[in-house]
Amino acid sequence: IFTGALIFLSLQTARLNKKTIKTFAYALLGGTVVISLYGLYLYLTPGFSALRLGSTFYQHNAWAGFLIPSLILALYFLLFEPRLKFSFGLGAVVLAAALFLTFSRGGFIAAAAAVFIFLIMLVLESLQP
Repeated sequence: IFTGALIFLSLQTARLNKKTIKTFAYALLGGTVVISLYGLYLYLTPGFSALRLGSTFYQHNAWAGFLIPSLILALYFLLFEPRLKFSFGLGAVVLAAALFLTFSRGGFIAAAAAVFIFLIMLVLESLQP
């Protein structure tokens, strides 16, 4: 949650144009998906001894907290970027699988709250004339 707030505040105070912000969001999302794929690879490796996915993070709860803002970004781009719908859908599935494999209860609650707030914002935006 703090990661998302920090990213939001950093982008707001920098006063960047939309193209730069979109490029930053693509890079953040792409990097998170790559790190998640690496974590999934490690998790599926026969010699992997941990029961919870942590990827390159030492602690799985911190990893879950890092995944949530990127998952919301993936859902946003899935809905509003028609050109790359498949890529963002695939990214959202990878991020959701990585989040699930952390088995972080706090991460699940935070993800549910973030998706709920995201859906409320979508409904409120659609009601505006």
